[in-house]
Amino acid sequence: MNNKSHLLQIEKRHFLYITLILYFIFFHKIAQSQTTFNKEIWPMKFINAPGIILTKGDTIICLGYGTDYYSFTYYDAFVAWYDLEGNYIKRSIDTFGNYYYQDINKAFYLDSIIVAAVTSFDFFNIRDKGYVGGYLLIIDQETGEFIKKIKITKEQDQSRIGIIKDLTQIDSVTFAVVSTIDEKIYTRKNDTQICIVNIKTGALRYIELGKENFDDIPEGITWDGKKLLIGTWKKEEEWNEQGTQKIEVPYGIIYGVDTVGTWGEIYESDSSRGSIRDLIINDDNEYISTILSITDFNYKNESVFRWRHHVLKLDSNFNKIWEKPWGLGYDFNFEFGFSGILEAEEGDGYILSGYEPNFSYSIKGYGIWKEQIDSLHEKNTIPMTVGILQKINEEGDSIWLRSYSYVNDKSLNFVYHWLKSINHSPDNGYILFGEILHGPRPNIDTANQYPGWLLKVDKYGCLVPGCQDTTDTTSAVDIIPDIDIMLYPNPATDKLYIYQSKSRDTHYTITDISGQILQKWSGNLPNHTYILDVGRYQPGVYILTVDREGERRAEKFVVER
Repeated sequence: MNNKSHLLQIEKRHFLYITLILYFIFFHKIAQSQTTFNKEIWPMKFINAPGIILTKGDTIICLGYGTDYYSFTYYDAFVAWYDLEGNYIKRSIDTFGNYYYQDINKAFYLDSIIVAAVTSFDFFNIRDKGYVGGYLLIIDQETGEFIKKIKITKEQDQSRIGIIKDLTQIDSVTFAVVSTIDEKIYTRKNDTQICIVNIKTGALRYIELGKENFDDIPEGITWDGKKLLIGTWKKEEEWNEQGTQKIEVPYGIIYGVDTVGTWGEIYESDSSRGSIRDLIINDDNEYISTILSITDFNYKNESVFRWRHHVLKLDSNFNKIWEKPWGLGYDFNFEFGFSGILEAEEGDGYILSGYEPNFSYSIKGYGIWKEQIDSLHEKNTIPMTVGILQKINEEGDSIWLRSYSYVNDKSLNFVYHWLKSINHSPDNGYILFGEILHGPRPNIDTANQYPGWLLKVDKYGCLVPGCQDTTDTTSAVDIIPDIDIMLYPNPATDKLYIYQSKSRDTHYTITDISGQILQKWSGNLPNHTYILDVGRYQPGVYILTVDREGERRAEKFVVER
C-alpha cells in the first residue's frame, strides 16, 4: 500500500469518526429534548370550559364541562383523552339533567378510577332555585364511564347558594370537599361547609364552620396527615385610623379542622390580603401557597380595589417565612386567575401558573376602561389576558417567567387566554389546560365559541425550544439577529411560535412574498410567546418583519402542508 492510499484511508476513517460523533451529539440532543405543543382542543363542539388536567403514563386526561350544541344551552361534564403530542383520542360525557352550569373543581387518581368534584346550578333560575347540587363523580379511568355520582348536598341546603371550592384525599376511600354556602345570592354571609365522603360506602359527614364575618369564602383544602387545612379569606369591619368610620379590612386565613369537627384559626395574614389557596407541603413540613395582595383606596368617592398575586411560605408552625409578588407585576382589578402550584421538576423551587391582563390600570391602578382599551388598539396592541407560567426558588425569587397568547385580529375588543390547571408531564415538562375566548374563528358555524386550550412546555416553560437562551446560535430554531426574537417551527404547518425575550415596544408585520400585508400587531411583554395561526395561509414563503426602536429585521418562514 502506498503512502497516498494509506493517508486516504486515514482521512476516511477520521471523517467516519467525526460523522459518528456529530450524529451521536445531534440525536442525543433530540432524544433529550422535550416535546412541546399548543393546541386549541374541542372535546365538546361549542363550549369547552376547563376543569382539571391529569396525566397517566403517556396519556393526558382533561376534565371539564361544555356542550356540543351551537347555542347557549345546558352544560355536560366531560372527560377527554389526548396523547403526549396533543392528539385527540376519545371522550366521555355525562349529564345531571337540564342544569346550565356544571363546574369540575378538582380530581384525583385512585387505582383505576378518577374521583372528581362538580358543582351544578340551574343558572337561569339561580335566584329562585339556585344550588342544584354538589357531587363526587367516580369515573372509570380506562373507559370514561361515569360509574357513580355521590350527592354531597344536604337536603336542607337545596334552596341555598353553594359552590364546591376544592377537594382533597384523606385516605384510600375518604375524601373531603369544602364548599361555600350562602343563604341567598349576594348576601355576603357565607358559611364554610366541609363534607367528608367515603366513596366506598357513600357515607357522608358534615362539618360547618359558622362564622360571624361576611365574605368568608374558602378557596382551598389540604390534608396534612392530621388535620384539614382550609385556605380562605374574610373581611371584617374595623374603625379607620381616625376612628371616624368603619371600613372593610380583608385578611387571608387558614383554618385547621380535625375529622371530628374541632376547628380553629391557625394563621391570619397581614391586613389587605385576599384568598389563600393551593397549600402544598414540602419535605421540611413548610407550607407554600398563593395569596392576593389587595389595595383599597378612594377614587371619586368610590371604594376601589387593586389586586396582585403573591406567593406565601409558612413554617411548620404557620409562622410567615416570606411573602413575595409573582406574575407580570401589574396591578389589576378585573380578569385574573390562578391555576396551581407544583414543585419544580429539578426540585429547586416551585412552579406557579395562571393568567393576568397584559396591561396595568392607569389612574392609581384604577384605570379608565374604555379610554385605555382604545389607546391599546391605536397601538395595534390587543388588550387581553395572557397565560403565565413562572418558576421561583426556595426564597420566592423569580428564576424565569413565561407568558403565552394567540395573535388576534385587532378588530377584537378584548381576548381572554385562561390557564386553569397545571400538571407535570412524563418527560419532565409541564402540561397546562385552559380556555380561549377570542371571537369568530374561520370555518366555525357561530361567533361565540370557546375552544379548550392545551399547552405542553418543556421544563423551562418554553413553547419554542431553547427560549431560555436566545443567544444559542447552535439551535435549530431561527433567531433574528440582535433583537432576540425566535421563530419555531420553520417550516410551519398550522402554528408558528414567535418568542420575544425583551421588554420593549416591538412591532410585527407578516407579508407574503409579493409584499401584501397579512397581519400586524404590537407587544412589549418580555419572555412572551406569540402563537400565530398559519393554518389559514396558503403553502409558500412568508416574511416576518420586526421593528423595534428604529431597528428593522426580517426573517423568512415557510408554510407547508
